[in-house]
Amino acid sequence: MPNKIVNGIVELVEKISMLGVSIATVESCTGGMLSQYLTSKPGSSAWFVGGLVTYTNKAKIKFAGVSEQNLKLNGTISQATAEEMARGGLEAFEADISISITGLAGPASDGIHKVGTVWIAWCTESKMHSKDFYFEGDRDEVRLKAVLEACKGIESVL
Repeated sequence: MPNKIVNGIVELVEKISMLGVSIATVESCTGGMLSQYLTSKPGSSAWFVGGLVTYTNKAKIKFAGVSEQNLKLNGTISQATAEEMARGGLEAFEADISISITGLAGPASDGIHKVGTVWIAWCTESKMHSKDFYFEGDRDEVRLKAVLEACKGIESVL
């Protein structure tokens, strides 16, 4: 299964590179994996501006512009947090599109969310789209599936 996911990501990165838009990322549970795949193609510096890995709430607040109040009200794994992360990436990198991923990849539940619960947000200056997902599988599969969906969702804000 992971090879099929990886192949899907690689195909989407090929398409993304042809869009002519700049992209930034703000990641949590994927730990930079989306940025890694987006930059795997030679020449990606022409459109990939940069990425943040904001694994802790403190990092989300300090670097991605997520409000402490939002985290208290909605939690780390929420639509509001994913959207604030995406907006923060758009502003930090002055990109055309910012993608954020926040979720729980495992190995264990946090008592509120099941392993595999992920929120992804895509943001431009004028559009915001976010969606929640539940991915089955181990930690690596959850993270790869989140990256695949993050790539697929770029079209939602174009």
